[in-house]
Amino acid sequence: MKKLAILMLALGFFACKNEKDKESVNPESSSFSAEKNNEKWTGGTSLQLKSADSDTVSFFFVANHPNDEVLVINVKFDGMGVYPLNRNQAFYYTTIGGDVISSRYAMSSEDTGRLVITKYDTIHKEIEGNFEISLKKQSANPENNVDVLKFTNSSFKLKLVK
Repeated sequence: MKKLAILMLALGFFACKNEKDKESVNPESSSFSAEKNNEKWTGGTSLQLKSADSDTVSFFFVANHPNDEVLVINVKFDGMGVYPLNRNQAFYYTTIGGDVISSRYAMSSEDTGRLVITKYDTIHKEIEGNFEISLKKQSANPENNVDVLKFTNSSFKLKLVK
């Protein structure tokens, strides 16, 4: 039943027949804030189900459009709770104009983090939570050439609206 609710929520973001009946993410209600290396970092957030037969959900945190900064966190979603993060569950990248990747950071084998879902309301279609994570540089342009990115003091909310 939980997988069905997750599937319905995630597919609501992407699968719609016509514009009149289309559900979408309300940008004012789907946002995040965090500190990235002790500097304020804010933007919009969304989620995507990896595949129709999977319970893996990808959370996307995107800032500074059109030169996007994107943090992606993948978890096997099971409602409210704490999701420990380790290798390959999170990564960050920057783009130039939204299409050329200019830097990439990922979790190393020593890194840990967590995603906490503090609210999961299937009736009102809301998810809220926070995350903490450290990522190590894989490649970076000179403007973003730090060895480690630390995301702290975060909060996010998603609301699917009709």
